[in-house]
Order: sequence, then structure tokens, then C-alpha cells
Amino acid sequence: MKEPFLHRAMTSVRRRMSLRVDKPYTTHMPVLTAIPRLTRVERVLELGCGDFSTLTFLNQNIFPDLQMLHSWEDDRQWMERIQSAVAGDPRIEMEYVEDWDHSLRARDMAEYDLIFVDNGRQFHERASTIRTVMKRAVPRNIVVIHDFECTTYRVAAQTSPHRYAFSVFFPHTGVAWQGDRLDRRRLQQVSRILQENAQKVLPEQVETWAKLFETIASDDPPSQDSIRHDR
Repeated sequence: MKEPFLHRAMTSVRRRMSLRVDKPYTTHMPVLTAIPRLTRVERVLELGCGDFSTLTFLNQNIFPDLQMLHSWEDDRQWMERIQSAVAGDPRIEMEYVEDWDHSLRARDMAEYDLIFVDNGRQFHERASTIRTVMKRAVPRNIVVIHDFECTTYRVAAQTSPHRYAFSVFFPHTGVAWQGDRLDRRRLQQVSRILQENAQKVLPEQVETWAKLFETIASDDPPSQDSIRHDR
């Protein structure tokens, strides 16, 4: 199922304004890397596991405070592949789901600092997931949504009082939150660092992004010596 025509037109405009990369499934990685540099992240709910996101959540250099990762997936073969890659890490619990919304309604969202939404095989599936997450979200939650250039997803997230879209890389990444869990000015700093380094650092080079984002707290510009060119 495709997005409605008007939504597709708006999405197309956003697409043309962003930098395309060889691995579009990695463009959320810099944003995920930035979040634990802005606030403490101990417990994560991952909706749709992946080679990059799941392993990054478990990377202690990127998420040093992580205690528990609940990772849900609706493709058994894909889930088994990721399970083999993270075998032996006691912090992760993987779960096969058939109905995303039903599973979310049965879960206490107050358990999580971060909820990452990258699920579904159709637009309407992820849009429904986003709406359910927004309805059940609590002030503790930071919600990160991949493919946020999609107007359908932006509309689904509009009930959140605070939203921010990172559009440097295509596909885009959105962040939604309540209260003062995040500071919009800090997110603007993240966006500026992304813009300044997008041509030099690949999205999946999370260790490099982590070094660059260390400057956010001090408001100092990143040193060029901190940028590792390891394409």
C-alpha cells in the first residue's frame, strides 16, 4: 500500500532536499548516537530489529548506560539472524510479534527511556504503530522514528507535543517527546553537526559521530582532529 497522493507529493519534495547515501537503512544511526549524549538511556524498546540499530544499542561506547533492550520483530527469519549476531548478551530480549498494536497496548511504556520505530512492511502498519505509541507515550519516553520524510508518519506523530525532524540524510529521522526530556536547542546543535559533517562521515560510523557529539554539552565547535575519515 502506497501513501496517499498528496502525502507522496510532500514526501517527494523532502526527498530532493536531502543527501542520499549508499545504505539508506543506516541514516537513523547518527540520531540514535546523539540521544545518549543528550540524556541518560537505560532501557530501550526497539520496534523492528536491524543489523545496525540493534548492535548499536548494545555498543557500550554508544549507549554506555543501557541495561535492557527489548527488540521486537515480525519476521522470524530476520529475527533469528539478529539473534545469532547478539547471542550471549544478557541485556537483550527479542520477541516475535504478529500484531504490533496489540503488543504495544499490552506493554507499559513507562518502562522505557527510548522507543525506536522502524517496523512494518507497509506504510499503514508503521503509521498505526506510531499512532499507538503516541497515544501511550509517557514523559519518560523519547520516540525516534525512521523514514520520517513520509508525510503519513509525520501526521501519525502530530499528537506528540514536541517533534523534531532530522533531514540531512535521506531517509529522514524524527524525534518526538513530552515535557523537558529533550532540549530543542540541543537537537538543533545535533542537526548542525550532521550538516557540517555529512559529506565526510558515513551514517553508520557511529564512533565518529559520538566523538563529534561530545561537543554539544559545552557548545564548543568540534575539532577537525576529532573527525576520523575512514570511509
